[in-house]
Amino acid sequence: MIAGLLLGAAVLMAARVLWRRARTLAAADLEAECMPTEDGLVVVEDEAPDAFAIPGLPSRVVVSTGMLHTLDETERQYPARP
Repeated sequence: MIAGLLLGAAVLMAARVLWRRARTLAAADLEAECMPTEDGLVVVEDEAPDAFAIPGLPSRVVVSTGMLHTLDETERQYPARP
């Protein structure tokens, strides 16, 4: 009985985490869609180093200015598309 209660609590916590992540991803997707970009790269003003990809059409790669500050010159180079 105790194991069942613990399992139920773990499932509820996992569902809560997944729900929050899905909401966060949906909000980031909506925000990134509004940002102008030519090559799918979106830079946001934020001192916390962070980067993530948003799937979909069009897909976006979102990078914070804090992440760009941590990279050296060769790491910041974005390869040109043929």
